[in-house]
Amino acid sequence: VGRATHAIASGCMVLEPHFTHLDRKFLTSNQDFVTYINPDDLIDKIKFYEKNINLANQISQNGNKNLLKLYNETHVWKLLIEKSILNFHNAVF
Repeated sequence: VGRATHAIASGCMVLEPHFTHLDRKFLTSNQDFVTYINPDDLIDKIKFYEKNINLANQISQNGNKNLLKLYNETHVWKLLIEKSILNFHNAVF
């Protein structure tokens, strides 16, 4: 998931195996990234999106926009502060 989210954050269209964890948290399969079932399906989708570059660009833009909604600076700072507070409470003095 880390590799895929880095690629999406960079504006790339991502092809993920059908059993990906991306759609369980915050992104939508075949709107924000594309899934494939097996190697033959992967090759077919690569060929399809190579011929339909505008659709590939739209998917990459959707994924980037939706990922950045989740990982904006306010949300990240909130997570860091909560983690720091939780770690502070669990610290042994």
